[in-house]
Amino acid sequence: MRRPTRLRVRGLGFHGWYLTELVEAAARCGKRDAAGAALDRLGEVAEAAASDWALRVAARSRALLEEGEAAEELYREAVARLERTRMRVEPARAHLAYGEWLRRTNRRHDARDRLRGAHEMFAAFGAGGFAGRAARELREAGEKAVPRSDAASTYSPPRRRGSPSSPAGA
Repeated sequence: MRRPTRLRVRGLGFHGWYLTELVEAAARCGKRDAAGAALDRLGEVAEAAASDWALRVAARSRALLEEGEAAEELYREAVARLERTRMRVEPARAHLAYGEWLRRTNRRHDARDRLRGAHEMFAAFGAGGFAGRAARELREAGEKAVPRSDAASTYSPPRRRGSPSSPAGA
């Protein structure tokens, strides 16, 4: 059997991004084998990249497949590490994933704090899909009043101006 060559990677790049998305999608669909295979590959890529950010995202991805205390430890690690980056979307996604996990483990009060933070972050950058997901999770966790974002704020200004439903000359 041929021994695999050591990866030489400068960062996660598209391949790493794709793998993080694949791990999450497969985990959310209950396809643990596919998620595990993608996670193994992501671990290799993150280790080869040797960047803190790559290792932080890999920790969030590993947490999606763990249970109990091991999952909580990985979620906490991912949130703490990702909050130290300049990238704002990944910490918000870590809070969302952790909040979803807390809600599923019947820790609704803890979940609401994480989910509320994730919702506020996503709404602030106009990530409507993720903000909506956080809002749904908040309602499931028993949050009474979820702030509703203006639908127009989910698009960047250039997209709003160029959308077919915008008034002529806008």
